[in-house]
Amino acid sequence: MPTIEQREQLDRLIESALADGKLSKKEIEVLTKKAKSIGIDEDEFLIELDAEKINLKKTKKDNKVGFFNKVIYHRKAGVKMEEVEKGLKEEFLGGGKTEYQEVPVNELIVRLWHVLVPLLFVIIGSGIGYNFYINHTTIDKALANYDFEKARELMGELRCEGSKGLGLIDVDCPRTIQEVKIIQQESHFLIENDQFEKAIHIVKSVEALPYYQELYDNGKITIYYDDLLEGIYIEIMAKISNNTSEYRFEQLQTIYSGIQSNQLRKQLYLSYADSWKKAYPEYFNKLTNNK
Repeated sequence: MPTIEQREQLDRLIESALADGKLSKKEIEVLTKKAKSIGIDEDEFLIELDAEKINLKKTKKDNKVGFFNKVIYHRKAGVKMEEVEKGLKEEFLGGGKTEYQEVPVNELIVRLWHVLVPLLFVIIGSGIGYNFYINHTTIDKALANYDFEKARELMGELRCEGSKGLGLIDVDCPRTIQEVKIIQQESHFLIENDQFEKAIHIVKSVEALPYYQELYDNGKITIYYDDLLEGIYIEIMAKISNNTSEYRFEQLQTIYSGIQSNQLRKQLYLSYADSWKKAYPEYFNKLTNNK
């Protein structure tokens, strides 16, 4: 039975011999001789060396697998025949019959980088696409996508200037021209989504836009404020009149009562009185009193 010191010396010899990952016949011979000299059985020692060699190979293989080469998925597909590696005893003594064993074959191996690289391209591509959208979107494109916030952001970057000369005002204000376009489209969108009061509110803001009157007088804006507002009221009344409910009638009454133009109120009444009376017979008299 070897002492602790003798065993440690032998272990250091084994470690030195396995430093290059191989064991030559000479090294096996020296190690076996040393083991026998301290009382270790030769067969047992060769088995121990076999185990050390296998562990070394496994450790080296594991160390080769870097972070990006880690296998996250594989699917087995049958087996293949591989030659069985001989033990140290057979190598040392020579001879022995060649044997084969079945080894599973991995049909599909997906490594971590297989997933991360395409994902990285997707992220980069999305960033480039978003940046392109931000930098190349026009007001018309934003409106086509009902992105009124983006349209207003782009509109805010436009100039709006006016200068007086000989009593006249020379106006260069594409910002107001585009804002009128945005208000028109947004108001239609709001009406379609039953946000009538909000639609009226934004249309009423047209009159206060910079140089609106001058742009209309110069023909750069083709729709007058009163006509725009009248069109919105007519559009709202048409939609409300096609839906029957007490809530709808209350909306109709509120909006109708808020119309300042008596001429427009009369026009709407004449156009929709019959349909209102039919749709809201219980509430029609209330509306008639506000006519």
